[in-house]
Amino acid sequence: MRSIWCITSCLVNHMATHRPRITVTLTEQVHDTLSKLAELQGRSMSSIILEHLELVEPINQKVLSAIVRARRLQEDSKTDLLTGLQSAQEQAEAALLPLLGLLDGIAGKSQPPSCNTGVTSPKRQAAPVKKPTGKGRKP
Repeated sequence: MRSIWCITSCLVNHMATHRPRITVTLTEQVHDTLSKLAELQGRSMSSIILEHLELVEPINQKVLSAIVRARRLQEDSKTDLLTGLQSAQEQAEAALLPLLGLLDGIAGKSQPPSCNTGVTSPKRQAAPVKKPTGKGRKP
């Protein structure tokens, strides 16, 4: 079973400091390594961890800057896309509006064919439908 060690950094009266503090949970292997290094160098585990973190701080700053720029570009891209889509919609509506007006005008002037309305003109009366009489059928 793997043990996990926790280095808790608390504000204790005899170690009062104005620096921010955090709690870090370590694997047993990392804790053992830090503990042995601290003992051999006559230093605290916290000072060793701080030294390591300070070594990678320039890299962390570059990563942070890159992430901030990427997020800003992502937001700018969304804004640009939305603006472009709204402009395209406005242009399409402006181009189609006269065509729709023309189609409305044509539709208002024309009447559907009489066969579609079920109404016949007074000049032409529909021929009455003849019922089948059954004559002429072979038994």
